[in-house]
Amino acid sequence: ADAVIWNLDKVLNDKAPQFDKRQSAQVKTRLPSVASYAKIDDMTVELTTKEPDSFLPINLTNLFMASPAKWQQFYDKAEG
Repeated sequence: ADAVIWNLDKVLNDKAPQFDKRQSAQVKTRLPSVASYAKIDDMTVELTTKEPDSFLPINLTNLFMASPAKWQQFYDKAEG
């Protein structure tokens, strides 16, 4: 669940350290109904939508989940 929240923040939360403006520009428009998201437990994330959205499951595939640890390794190398 932590990795899912990290990836959602990466494209939906411009205050998150991992926010990616380019990826957000491509993904945020495909998730317009997402009102909020929260970790429920280690294996569960709750997504709340503004309205019923039958396209949400397919649109979530555009999120392209990344490993937070691998992402950090890449950016540590790029900065160093």
